Formats: sequence, C-alpha cells, structure tokens
Amino acid sequence: MQTHGPRPWRMAALLAVTLTGSAAAQEAFTSSEKCGACHRDIHRGWQASIHAHALDDPVFQQALQTAGPELGGPGRQLCLACHAPLAAVTGDRDLKNHLTWEGVTCDFCHSIAEVTLGDPRTAYRLIPGAVERGPIPNAGTEGHGVAFSPLFGDALLCAGCHEFRPATGAPVLTTYSEWQNSPYAAEGVTCQSCHMGLARADVVDPKVKRMAASVVNLHEMPGGHSLDQLLSALRVNVETERTADSLVVRVVLTNVGAGHAMPTGFPSRHVVLEARVTTPSDELAGERVYARTILDAAGRPIVRDDEVMRTPSTTVQDTRLAPRETRTERLSFPVPGAVSASVTVRLRYLHAPLGAGAPTADQVFYSERRFLRGK
Repeated sequence: MQTHGPRPWRMAALLAVTLTGSAAAQEAFTSSEKCGACHRDIHRGWQASIHAHALDDPVFQQALQTAGPELGGPGRQLCLACHAPLAAVTGDRDLKNHLTWEGVTCDFCHSIAEVTLGDPRTAYRLIPGAVERGPIPNAGTEGHGVAFSPLFGDALLCAGCHEFRPATGAPVLTTYSEWQNSPYAAEGVTCQSCHMGLARADVVDPKVKRMAASVVNLHEMPGGHSLDQLLSALRVNVETERTADSLVVRVVLTNVGAGHAMPTGFPSRHVVLEARVTTPSDELAGERVYARTILDAAGRPIVRDDEVMRTPSTTVQDTRLAPRETRTERLSFPVPGAVSASVTVRLRYLHAPLGAGAPTADQVFYSERRFLRGK
C-alpha cells in the first residue's frame, strides 16, 4: 500500500467520517469529475454505465415521484440508498448537491470498507478521505493514498444494493443469494468477473503521469440492458418435428453465462420466448415467459418496482432459469405435415418497472427462422 500524504482539505473529512449529514461529511467525497482528470479511461467507461445514471434515469425519477407521497421519508431514503448513496451520508435528502446526482459515483465505491447485508440504508460502511480502496495490490498514485482491499474482488461488494428483503413480505432482490447458491460461487467466479471485464487501459492518463498501460476492470458494468450480455447468457437450440396433423417446435434453453437467475433483479424483468408459425393461410403464435411473480395480500400481482419495495408480498411463481439450468420447451401448432410453413423463434428481454403498459426495454436478442416444405 502506498500512503502519500492526504490532501489537507480531505484530512478533516477523514476524521469526521461519523458526522453523517454534516458539512464535513459533504466535503469528504470527491466528484467523479476530479477523478476523471487523472483516471480518464476508467471514468469514460463509468460515465456510460447505469451506475452513473442511477439517480437521473427518467424511469427512476418517475417512480420516485409516483411513490413519493406513499413512501414517506424512510421509504424515500430506501430508494436513494442505492440510487444516490451519498445523499444519506451527506444529508442531501433534497438532492441539491451536484455530487448526489452522480449516482453510484467513484468515491462512493472506492470508500467502501465493509458490507453488511440487511437494510440498504446501512449496508455500506464508508471511510472517505485520503485513501482510496481498490482491487490492485501495491498500487499507488501521487494524488491520494491507495489501499488494496480484497472486498473489491468479492461479490459481497455488490450485495448491499442487489440483495434486499423487506421487513414484511417476500424477497425483492435476490441476485446475490442466487449467485451464492450457484456453481459459480464455489468456483470463485464473482459478479466482477462477468460485469467488470478486464481490458488494457491507462490507469492514469499519460498527460498526468507516464506509466505502462495496465489491465484494469471496465466500469461500464453491463447488465440486462446490454445486448452482448444477454447473448452470452443463454444458449439456444431449436428443433422442429412434423406429424400428419401438427408441427412441434422444441426449444432447448441453457443458462450458460449468468451466475444468477435469468433474468435477475426486480420482478418487472422478463425474458420471453416466442415461437411463430406462418402458413399460406394462417399465423399462429406461442410463448413462454421467464419471470418471478409476486402477489400482494389480496392475491394481485405486483407489477411496479416502487410497489414491490413497499407492499407486503409473497412469491407465488418463479419460472426463471437458474445458473447452468437447461430447460426444454415444447410448443405444438395445428399445422398438417402437408402444409409448408415458416417458423420463427425469438427471445425478448422486457423490462417494465412502471407497469406492463410502459416498458422501458423491449428488445429482441435472439432470432432464428426456418422454412419447412410440406410433405
């Protein structure tokens, strides 16, 4: 570990870390803009990430405004704990500070000293100040101290915001526990392995300091909204079978690339398997949906993310694919063997955090078409 002398204005912040909401706490953290002045490559990747836009995302803002009157202060803090984690630490509950709007910003993650699961509002113990924590042993820079922390190579680092069970009701977010129960956990394949891939880049901008390019973790952190990530998660094999009076489409799906259920996260995330059969005289369709269904006390499905965070609930069905699970779907269509047909199989990723009528992601990430001649 390299321990350069801390900048004076940050030393006071380091000593005042327990003064949540104080002026010292607000000054304890550095803006990502300052980080990016030296760590240009890393900062550029982070800017394109969902983490960087966790607070200013218009869907989240709409959900926050919609749920605001019902959530109250504690509920609002629960949302902001993950979407604007420095808001609670600095006391900026009205979201007036520029740093708050950086979402899951550089200095939040690199100040994490400990993670305790339970309530996202208290999941992370932060030590901001003169030393930044990270995954590289023996790293150093002239701008601040650097400390190696094994936590940055551990899936637990992500769990504070990606694992949540309310005081009453079914678990809402189970990504971390899904991974814990998967073969990947035993094999040491962590969240960072898949969502922060390695690439050669400049840890420090050459204009600031000349040093050899290194291998660093990419900070885009792609997930369900990334086409590449979706394509790498599922392996698809399509077979067709014809009889005298029917056409059977058999689809074998294997979750080969996700260390958690596919899809994971809120129950508003679905993967939809579609099979369409077109003949000269007809068009037929069938589908399977991979998702988690959560009901409220009255037995109604909870479809909005803000509702599932505050409504006592129970999980009644989970059709998602577990890590390395293979599932065979058989869809039969009343198409005689003598009739020519085209078969199209597609996989769609659907994300509708504000309800089924307002999806924010609906993209096809796999498509295969076959033409079958009548016999």
